[in-house]
Order: sequence, then structure tokens, then C-alpha cells
Amino acid sequence: MLSPKLILNRYREFAQSNPKYGDAINLTYLPLQRYQVYERWKPKRVRVLLLAESPPWRKRSVYFYNEQRSGGLSKAVFKQLSIKGESKSKKLREFKRRHFFLTDTVKCVFEKPKIGSMPQELVRYSAREILQDELLALRPRLILALGATALAGLKQIGRFSSALGRYHSITAASGRSVTVGKTTLILSVFPNDRNKQYEKSIKSAFHMIG
Repeated sequence: MLSPKLILNRYREFAQSNPKYGDAINLTYLPLQRYQVYERWKPKRVRVLLLAESPPWRKRSVYFYNEQRSGGLSKAVFKQLSIKGESKSKKLREFKRRHFFLTDTVKCVFEKPKIGSMPQELVRYSAREILQDELLALRPRLILALGATALAGLKQIGRFSSALGRYHSITAASGRSVTVGKTTLILSVFPNDRNKQYEKSIKSAFHMIG
């Protein structure tokens, strides 16, 4: 696995090469480092990798592996997977016990309002310089891509780019799967309140990893 320190240094290199995004990239910390994601929550064998978009930048938003706060993506994922528990910590432990692991396509905190949207340069860089190595280390048989950024990131990885080339919209691709070698990619709209109209395809995608 790439160390969080190395990942942070790579994002610093990106920020130096792309100063126009400097104010939007928060490099004081990485959430995966703060919450010891690799050390505490990565199972020895990852059966299913859930690939999200990026850590939340709003102060009121909840990071998936923050045990002290519930809501956001974790609430949606646990609901779809019927994971229950008295606390978020217990739900995360059950998530790990089932050999599930969640990671972000872009691992640094990026404050979108300062730019308007997630820059594709940052998505490409994250995929090629970080995510590609992470996937080689994790070797999941199933990857559930949650959202447009996750799809865009996977398309930047050589062995997946051809198979995913025909998918230009995550909403049109949601609920579908593609097999590349020994890896099956499952595509889904990002599960949140804004995407309730896609609930059927989201459920279908989660059912495939159940």
C-alpha cells in the first residue's frame, strides 16, 4: 500500500504544478491518515471495494470512517447493505468483517465552491498516481464505483479504460456491470438524497455486491 505520507506528498506535487487550484486543495491533512483508514479498517482480504468520489469538504459533512459522527455516505451504504449496529463503530466493524472496504478516488480534501467543480486534472492525477497503485495492492474482485468521479477515475486506469469507454454518464450506466479479467466493475449513481430518482438502479448495483 502507498503510505498516507507518500500520498500527501504526491498531492503537494500536484498543487505545485497546478497553482490555480492551490486555494481549493487542503493539504494540512488527509482524512485517510487522520482516521487511520488503512491501519484500522482495511480487511486482510478485500472482497468488495467501494470507490467513492472524494472526502467531504463541508464542516457539517461526515467522513465515512469518522466513528463519532453518523450520516452522509456511511448512512446510505449501511442502509443498502443492511448493516446494523448500536453505534457507527459497530457498523464499520461489520463492514470490515464482510471484507468490504471503501476508498476515495480523490483522497485530498478539495473545496469545490472555490473552483466550481472537481477538476478533471485532479481526477486523472489521482487515478494514475495513487488509485492505480492502490488497486494493485488491494486486488478486489468486485469494485463498486459510486458516482461520476469514481467512473472518471477508473477510466484513467489502463486495464479498465477500454471496457468503460462507452459509458459517458454515470446516470445512464448506473446498475450495470463490466468484467475485466478477474475484476468486475459495478457502476452506480452516488447514493444521496439528491439522487433519490435513481434509487432503483442504486439498489440494483448494491444487490450485485451483497
